[in-house]
Amino acid sequence: MTAGQMKSIFSSILLTVFCLSASGQDQAMRPFADYERTGYLIMAAAAGHDSSAQKRTIVQNLPSDVKLILFAPKLDQAKQELIISDYARFIPRSRIIYMTIPKGERGFWARDAVPFPLIGSGGNLILADAHYWDNFEPDDYFSQLFQAPMIKHKKTFEGGNFMTNHLGNCFMVNSTPTDQISNSFFVKNYGCRTVTKLPHVGGIGHIDERARFIDEKTILTDTESYRKVFEKQGYTVHMLPKGKKAMETYVNSIIVNGTVFVPTFMHANDEVALNVYRSVGLKVIGLDSRALSNTGKGSYHCITMNFPAVPLGQVSPSFVVQ
Repeated sequence: MTAGQMKSIFSSILLTVFCLSASGQDQAMRPFADYERTGYLIMAAAAGHDSSAQKRTIVQNLPSDVKLILFAPKLDQAKQELIISDYARFIPRSRIIYMTIPKGERGFWARDAVPFPLIGSGGNLILADAHYWDNFEPDDYFSQLFQAPMIKHKKTFEGGNFMTNHLGNCFMVNSTPTDQISNSFFVKNYGCRTVTKLPHVGGIGHIDERARFIDEKTILTDTESYRKVFEKQGYTVHMLPKGKKAMETYVNSIIVNGTVFVPTFMHANDEVALNVYRSVGLKVIGLDSRALSNTGKGSYHCITMNFPAVPLGQVSPSFVVQ
């Protein structure tokens, strides 16, 4: 890419941010940032793709104020009990919520399929529809579970390609199908104050492969061209090393109330990456992600979803097994 082309990209990106910021429209809601206090960590009950040991390690190290929500297709009572009992070895059973959702076996990538949490002006939970390409639509079930209103839309959009701080500054990669969705759509439906679409520079085209917020002003990335964009917008940027193989990324981590679970790949860059996370004040747990990442299955941010600490609604006993 020439210097002129790079300058054009930066100019286009910054113009997008300026135009949306200048609209002056007060947002009645804002996106929940996953570095904020998490009340619920959500993931598919089925292990899948050699992830069982890693999921158990995540659950074993969940902060004590976080509940685990597991979802699965309808199973007989004995199989449900086996799943719940497995995780109850690591956290009290009272912290486990088991949901029955049709086609739940298709929801391994929870970040993409579970509705996105928003915070309303009164602190109430609002959910934004995640219209998922794999014909798995759990949105209404989470709306019922939390008794939270749902913003419905018809756009196919994956949660792994959405990164935000709690101020509503939203970032995504301008890859298919996101490149077909207007910036104003994210302002209206996801509570964004600004929208920045970054060029697709590798991987499957999700922002959680390339960059993540640590707090409202701090971003980690492994992509030099993104670093320049973030710094021009006033962020403090820390560079992570790249993995050795094409789909390896240390960015695809999950933060749960000060603890971060970081993909590792059994080579020298692992410790470099872990030290970057330590340097920003997080308790760091590294988890081998080779079986996921190197087979194109993503990593820990992809297979989990953070929800804020809000009360659960009243739901039918047939819908949730506790």
